[in-house]
Amino acid sequence: MNREDNDKPQIEDDRNQKRVKKEVSFALQRSDTTNIVEASLAFEDDEHERSMTRSLKKQQSYIVLEENELLTESMKQVDYICELFEFNQTTASSLLRHFKWNKERLIERLMEDQDRVFKEAGVFPSAPSSSSSSSQTTAACLVCCDDYPINETISLSCAHRYCLDCWKNYLSLKVQDEGSHCVWTKCPSPGCNVLVDETVFKKVLDPVAFGRYSAFLVKTFVDNNPHAVWCPAPGCLNSVKAERRTRLEPVTCKCGLTFCFQCSKPDHSPATCEQVTKWEEKTSSEAENVNWLTANTKKCPKCKQSIEKNGGCQHMTHRLPGGCGHEFCWICRADWMGHNSSECAKRAEQYKEDEIKASEAKTELDRFLSCYHRFESHKTSLGYAKTQLSNCPQLALDLQKEFGLLPEACGFLQNTAEQLKTNHRALMWSYVCTYYASDPNSSAPSPVEKNLLFHLQEKLQEHTDRLTELWEHPNIKFQDYHQVMDWREKVMKFTKVASHYLQNFVQDVGQGLTADLKS
Repeated sequence: MNREDNDKPQIEDDRNQKRVKKEVSFALQRSDTTNIVEASLAFEDDEHERSMTRSLKKQQSYIVLEENELLTESMKQVDYICELFEFNQTTASSLLRHFKWNKERLIERLMEDQDRVFKEAGVFPSAPSSSSSSSQTTAACLVCCDDYPINETISLSCAHRYCLDCWKNYLSLKVQDEGSHCVWTKCPSPGCNVLVDETVFKKVLDPVAFGRYSAFLVKTFVDNNPHAVWCPAPGCLNSVKAERRTRLEPVTCKCGLTFCFQCSKPDHSPATCEQVTKWEEKTSSEAENVNWLTANTKKCPKCKQSIEKNGGCQHMTHRLPGGCGHEFCWICRADWMGHNSSECAKRAEQYKEDEIKASEAKTELDRFLSCYHRFESHKTSLGYAKTQLSNCPQLALDLQKEFGLLPEACGFLQNTAEQLKTNHRALMWSYVCTYYASDPNSSAPSPVEKNLLFHLQEKLQEHTDRLTELWEHPNIKFQDYHQVMDWREKVMKFTKVASHYLQNFVQDVGQGLTADLKS
């Protein structure tokens, strides 16, 4: 077969994709829901399998670990290092913790210079010693200075020797006072960098204290691992390990919480962690109160209190009670008694800078409130969607009882309610993106990206509204089984459409709306 023949299927496939995408675009422009569904489903038929495979590979490149699975997962890496370099488990686990469980980096450094790695980590392959190389049978403890039989003392590779009681007191305090940091305990000798490994802890501590130490050891797999985070849900002991430490996509724990892998806050896509932090600071601080006062009030020339203008007349009276009774001109701030309109404009010049600041503050305040009100609106809708989700089991039972639906035929209820919740959450945080994207003092994103964001946001809103309308159809009484099944089919189809659009929306905003154009 020649090269031309090989290229034909690819060329035909590209043509089909372009045709389908045009149909989707045309349907969106007409805002015709039927065409949206049909064109989007056609798009899914042609491209769904490949796009979903790529997406799932990227989105689900993480695992959720329950508390009892942490040890198993960490031991996989320990055993790998042991097998590769013939280390014991204590040495391998200590080295992995020092390198923050970056197995590849540890292997690379060990290949370069093992001795240097051991020295930096304070780890040495030789086991702690309870005997001396000489023929002496006793040794002095460097803490209490008493002599003990050699077998009642322990020294690390540094040869600093201490009695079992002093070791026990030292390590017990470390576990009790320093918590998880006790796994980095060094030799008691001042300036000594040798790490006290778990064999010493096990030998001198009582079972309860050693149990706490062992738990801290296991938890370092998350605490000191940039590829892992704890689930932030109250009472949840699960953790999530991702392939990419820079993962931007949210993760979902087995407990049901979806959260950001980078900041551990509840899912806020498509807004970035930085935008969320700035938004939370802005909405919780007094800064917006100051902006409102600057934009909507002026100070009384006599008592300097802030006054809001509540009428069209420029004659202002700082009324009692609470005010000083002073009467002045709103424009030039001159006393109203003897006020000369011809001089008003000249006097107002001295307040020109204040007027400019007030105008800028008002523009900024209007921009903020526009996004804030929409943010709060979708926050309310998100709460309603959560209520709908909790009502799904009862709605499923009602449909089964009244129309004879099978339990498996009611699974779409949960999926649709979950999709509505996800859509409202994404729309809510998209207005944070809008606020920072529309900042006139910022050059990023570009005007093209801003317009794309607003357009895609509007379309996501349309998809969400349409899905909500379909979902709330049960408020209209169904007449028979066939009506229910027709409704079910429409809801399932549009849920798929809404899910596909949301996925693309979040991905495009997160990666940069014009990334494909720039590449």
